[in-house]
Amino acid sequence: FLHSRFAQEDLELERGVVLEEIDMYEDSPEDVAIDKLFESCYSGSALGRPILGTAETLEPMTSETLHKYMREYYRPQDTVVAVSGHFTDEDLDYIAELFMEMQGEGKNVITPAAYQPSLFLRDKEIEQNHLCLSFPGVSLVSEDRFAMNLLSSILGGGMSSRLFQSVREQNGLCYSVYTFTTPHLDTGLLSVYTGLGQETERKALDLILRELDEFCQNGPAPDELSRCREQVKTTLLMGLENTGNRMMTIGRSELLRGEVSKIEEVLDSYDRVTADDILNLARRVFDRSKASLAVVGQPDSEDTYRELLR
Repeated sequence: FLHSRFAQEDLELERGVVLEEIDMYEDSPEDVAIDKLFESCYSGSALGRPILGTAETLEPMTSETLHKYMREYYRPQDTVVAVSGHFTDEDLDYIAELFMEMQGEGKNVITPAAYQPSLFLRDKEIEQNHLCLSFPGVSLVSEDRFAMNLLSSILGGGMSSRLFQSVREQNGLCYSVYTFTTPHLDTGLLSVYTGLGQETERKALDLILRELDEFCQNGPAPDELSRCREQVKTTLLMGLENTGNRMMTIGRSELLRGEVSKIEEVLDSYDRVTADDILNLARRVFDRSKASLAVVGQPDSEDTYRELLR
């Protein structure tokens, strides 16, 4: 971290590895659908660029460009060392001493991302169509983040979720359907993914949208909220049993929010979310005029999808 050589021969080897990784993701239509949706709805901002880069951006990188990047962007105020497990005060003093030589002042400036509704279609010779439907969500510092996690869990957080039961179990339109959130410092997305055949795609997408509309009418049932709340809290507590997960959680919280919340405070925040909180959030989020959709496989025409979203 402090004395990397970035030897040119190592750079050449790693460039080849990353190029293979890019090809690997291209072979996963689920990843392509999700990545391309982010690229299109955040076009022009950092969130719209692929994390792995491209062959064109990787080619000019040299040992000097990496050293220059480290000097400009790896600053003390933007660096967090998270430690979890068995350690002593002497261990922490040793770590602090190691990092004392870091130089640079101030924090890096993050340019806010601008969300724009988008439709992305990609032809690919595969059997299924892979769809990612997204709506603007909340940031990871929003007070609504706990309600958002519960909303996502109720709609598509597992086999007992609304979309899984409706789209797969009751109608047999797909094999996989789930929701996920993507919170960032200044923005966020709530997304629905499904993979299915061309013959069931239109019916499934229409059913997904109708389920979202119905939720915006009536909100969660009491048993749904209670069950999902306990599932989310249990998953959170079980995750803390792993020291690696705990390390990542406290490091990310300190880096992005400037504080590490006590687990009791987080659990209490979930307990304080009401059905009305989730209903009001859903009504704000599921605005058809702000929806984005990516389809990878053998997509229909743009007009067809735009009509479905309307």
